[in-house]
Amino acid sequence: MKYPLILISIVTLISTSLAHDKTEDILREALIRHYSCDDVKIENLRYSETVSSIPLEIKIEETSHGLTLFNIKLTDGKSIKASARISCLGRVIVSKRPLRKGSMLSEEDLDMRLVDLKRIPPGAFRKPDEIAGRIINRSISPGLIITEAMLAKENAIKRGTKILIIAESPHFRISVPGELRENAEVGGYARAMNLQTKKIVSGILIDEDTMRVEF
Repeated sequence: MKYPLILISIVTLISTSLAHDKTEDILREALIRHYSCDDVKIENLRYSETVSSIPLEIKIEETSHGLTLFNIKLTDGKSIKASARISCLGRVIVSKRPLRKGSMLSEEDLDMRLVDLKRIPPGAFRKPDEIAGRIINRSISPGLIITEAMLAKENAIKRGTKILIIAESPHFRISVPGELRENAEVGGYARAMNLQTKKIVSGILIDEDTMRVEF
């Protein structure tokens, strides 16, 4: 007679474990919809009693001390309570590798990362195609969240504007005064006169005052 009892206990344990796992999955989906975020991190999830079946209805309540409370109606008719600490996560664009000032971003330079919504800075981007082709106005280290403030403004600079022409290589950096010879946009290619040599050079206008010539 002991074997059937043991078998029933094992089946009950497996059923309870599956119900518990399924409940957490359903809670996660409910939280993502509730907070309109990409994902959630659930910590210290505690139930008032054993989860005997999967949820039929979930009500979410926030508290002032950082806990989120759940009133859960199960498919077997039982109602239980649960609590957890919740972090809402959002996908943002980060740099995949070191990028230097004046670089034009490509999708190969960028990666996606889930970050706590409270730590996402203003102006952060959510899709790589929003910034592919833009020029960065500062050097960026790997893993940094890309924001609008890091990108050169996309505005027209008039012909005749005095600028600084810089030429860089791994071994040197030269800067000379210059003058735009045509209207140009920040982030685009432009032609300018080197005011020291009177020669015309081409490069990328990395901000309103600077054009970079590559060797």
